[in-house]
Amino acid sequence: MRKLIKLRFYTELFSHLSGLVFPSTKSLDKIPNSNLYKKNAVYYLYNYRDPKIKELIYEIKFSNNKKVFEHLGKELSSKIYNLVDIENTIILPVPQTNNRRRERGFDVTNNLVKEIKKNIKIKSGYGLLKNKRKDVQSKIKNYEERVSSVNKTIRLMSDITDKKFIILDDVFTTGATLNEVKKVIEKNGGKTIACICVAH
Repeated sequence: MRKLIKLRFYTELFSHLSGLVFPSTKSLDKIPNSNLYKKNAVYYLYNYRDPKIKELIYEIKFSNNKKVFEHLGKELSSKIYNLVDIENTIILPVPQTNNRRRERGFDVTNNLVKEIKKNIKIKSGYGLLKNKRKDVQSKIKNYEERVSSVNKTIRLMSDITDKKFIILDDVFTTGATLNEVKKVIEKNGGKTIACICVAH
């Protein structure tokens, strides 16, 4: 996997230096229209099984593609604005681990929050939570193992009593991480009014 990521990185770098545009970032007009779906109390915009959406997620997870972040920020903003009352509500990005942030050089969910804030007036909860997980959850396929892997890995860094939150993540698979975040919020006097992701 690491070799594949490195190969993709150098391919994109070569394209950039050559004055070319990598095919997947050439245009956003081929991205399917987003809808608001719901599964297990989690809202999401796209079906991850769609190859175009997989490419979209790759662009934000590994390429830090600014155009894609901007596009998704607008899509998420409109859905959130129409879904809940955003007044006195905090949008809380699911935190990446320190290792993942150092490895990639950016924080995916926080980048999404930054783009959302450009479109709607909402407070960010970035930094309120820390992710202490050591393993790579995407490699764990079994549901029970995923739940076990995130247990007690989310740490609260500040008082959240009586505060309302929208939890944001990039991809929702089993919901184990989102449930752990919700558990931490509610245990400490906060309230989750919605969970929303880019894709499932």
